[in-house]
Order: sequence, then structure tokens, then C-alpha cells
Amino acid sequence: MATHQINLVINKKIRKSGETYVTLYTNKELEIKIESSDTTFRYDKIKWQLEGNDIPIKAEHPEKISIKISPVVLLKEKNKLVVLDSLNKKIIDIEIRVYHHPYIVFDRKSTYKGEFLFDKGFEFTRLAKPEYYDTLHVGVTNNIYYAPVLGLNLNQTADINISKKDFPSFAKDDENFKVVIKASQDGFVKINGTDSLVLDANAFNNLSSITIKSEKNIGASSLHIYAYIPSINKKIGLLEYYCRAKEVRTVHLIYVKFKDESRYPSLDHNKLQNFLNTYSFNQLFLEMVVDTVHLGSSYKTTDFSGKISAYILQLLKTEKYGFMGFPAGIEVDYYFITNFDRGDVGGFHQTGDAGGVQTLWKGSAIGETQEEVTAHELGHWQGLPHTFRAFSATGDVQTIPAPFLWVTENEKGTRDNFMDYSVIRKTWFKFHLLNIKK
Repeated sequence: MATHQINLVINKKIRKSGETYVTLYTNKELEIKIESSDTTFRYDKIKWQLEGNDIPIKAEHPEKISIKISPVVLLKEKNKLVVLDSLNKKIIDIEIRVYHHPYIVFDRKSTYKGEFLFDKGFEFTRLAKPEYYDTLHVGVTNNIYYAPVLGLNLNQTADINISKKDFPSFAKDDENFKVVIKASQDGFVKINGTDSLVLDANAFNNLSSITIKSEKNIGASSLHIYAYIPSINKKIGLLEYYCRAKEVRTVHLIYVKFKDESRYPSLDHNKLQNFLNTYSFNQLFLEMVVDTVHLGSSYKTTDFSGKISAYILQLLKTEKYGFMGFPAGIEVDYYFITNFDRGDVGGFHQTGDAGGVQTLWKGSAIGETQEEVTAHELGHWQGLPHTFRAFSATGDVQTIPAPFLWVTENEKGTRDNFMDYSVIRKTWFKFHLLNIKK
């Protein structure tokens, strides 16, 4: 006796009884059709049920139904669809398993040293605002998603971590799922070697990082690198991306030996230049050229005891460059390297203008380097203030000029920003990039 086959057809693919069909909530209609190899099969005698509830059918086409893939219709993650005969006996059944759209979080790797700009300042309450960072709405509850900021020099690459959120393990079996990661304008970046990275559910499930390579300078503006799901026209991840031509800045290091000293200070200018251009100011699209001169000062270190920073700078400036001093500006700096001991103060610099002094380097209890401290002071040269409000343990308050703002009340709050104190400095904030002196 011949055995007749009864199957369901979804998206032109045969589904056998007991199988599971996985789909993203799309709010679109899903057509499901029953087929039998028995030519005498009575389609007009069948009944469709979803989770025990009858599904209306069209008299002219009882062999197929349409279900809207929405939370209003498919109320649970697992939904049983059953076809019954005229005696209410099961002919065939499948499980429809549904999930909401996932989203992804871009982040720098744990090995990040400052090779490129990667800013996620929105982690701080005062910066978690749409006027500071671009946003999306993601997840079931439409949470605000803030976009990190990535900055690459021309032809530079960055390995970026990908964390997937709200993507259940069973979703990898969704045969119709697709995610695209691409830039908002073609020709400026490659993502894993391509203009547009297309991932099916399994590839997306296995994705842990991407490599972004800059191909062309953008100019002063930015563009977006985003992930989206075409089937629901939904963005599920966002990076704001910058790539600019570098501007050259020159730093004259003036090594000072005071009258009561026997040696000049030690600061390797080649090492400093490499640090500034590889792990610091490269993030702000600046190329630092560092050169050196020496000054045998007629002053003794004791001449500066108890004197304010501006006074010390003015004396050294006049001694080296005469009454007129050196030119003001942010294209060329004059930075005096000394062994003058001012306690735990590593240096000081005019903000938004040339001229600074580095004091005796005593090392750092937390592992800061002399190059990091110098980068901090040169940040002041480029017009950047501190990131914290309280200037000292006594609660002295600094004036933070607009468009800048204090990010944390006290120092050490940013964990790794160049304009903070007592941190391992690795990066800048977006508002630093946008507001350096020009």
C-alpha cells in the first residue's frame, strides 16, 4: 500500500511534521501551505490552529494560510501550528519560534593602547546626551543606543570588538536572517576587506570582531558605519567615523640645566615623538615634529621656590628668547624640560598658546609614563582643558570654558583620558577632536 506524504511549505521549502521554523519578528505576512501526494486529499476538510486557536481560512484556498509575524499574533517564543482533519486528528504540526531584533555594541579590544581614536564618553552621565553622541533606538523597549566614535588616519586599520545583544542561540537557525555592516558613504572604508559585509544568521552568531580600514580622507565632517537588518529596515549598531588629513605641529623641547645643577634633564625626544604620533595626537589628526635645543640657565633652582607657574615660564622664556619671547600660537610650541622639583606636579602649560614647563620626572605609582604626561601638557597647548571640575583635594573649582565641559567631578574619573590626572592615558573625547585650536 502506498504511503502518502504530507508536508508544509514555507518560503518555498518543504517542512516535515515536528520541525521548527525560526524567524525574526518582521511584522510581515508569512504564507504557509499544506501539500499532499494523495490526489484524493480533501483540503476543504482541514482545520488550521495556532496555539489551540482556529485560524480563519479562505474557502477558495483552504490549503494555505497567512500569519503575521508580529508579537500580537505570535505571543510566545514557541508557537505550535497544527493542521487537523475533519475528526480533529492531527495531520501535521510545526513549531514557529520567534525573536526580537538583536543589536550590536562596538568596542575597542582589551589590548588597545591608543593606536586610533575610540571614544565612548557617553558612559559618563554628563556626556550621555544626543547633542554629544549620535544615537539609535534599539531593543524591545527602544532603549537609547549611543554611538562610539572611531577615528583612523589614512590607510590605518582598527580591529573592533563586536558584542551581540538579544540574539538567542536558536536564532542562528533563522534561514532568512541577514545583517549588513557598511559605511553610510561608499569608498571611504573597507570592512573585513569589503565595502559591505553581509552576514547570515550563523555568521552573525560567530562574529566577534571586524577590521575597519580607512581608504580615503573624509574632511572635517564624519560618516557612519552601521549594522542593519534589511528585512525590517532596522539599524542595530552604529559607529561615528572620522578620517582627516593630518596637520603638522612643531614642538621645541628646551632642555634646561640650572646654575646649581650638573646635568641636563633626560627625556628621549625620539621616543616622545613616536608616542605622540602613534598613541596620542594621531587620534586628533595631528603630526607632531619634535626637535631639541639646550639652555644653560643663569638661574638656580632655588630662584623658583614658591613661585607661580606663569612667573617661572616667563623667566625661562625671556632668558632663552629675549624680552619679546617666542611667538604665540598653536602651530609651534616651546616646552622647557627641567629637573626643577615642584612636588607631585609633572608640568604646566598655557592653555591655547605656546609655552610650558615640565618639572622633575619622579616616575608614577600607577604606571604613567613621561610621554603621557607630556601629551597631557601639549593637550593644553592645543586648547584643551582638564576633564574634571575639582582642581584639588580642598575642592578648588576650575573654570571649564565652552564648548568644553567637565566630565567628572574629580580627577581619575575618566580612567584613560589624556586630559585627566592620575590615569593611564590612552584616548581623547570627541569634543576634544572637534574643538582643538585651529
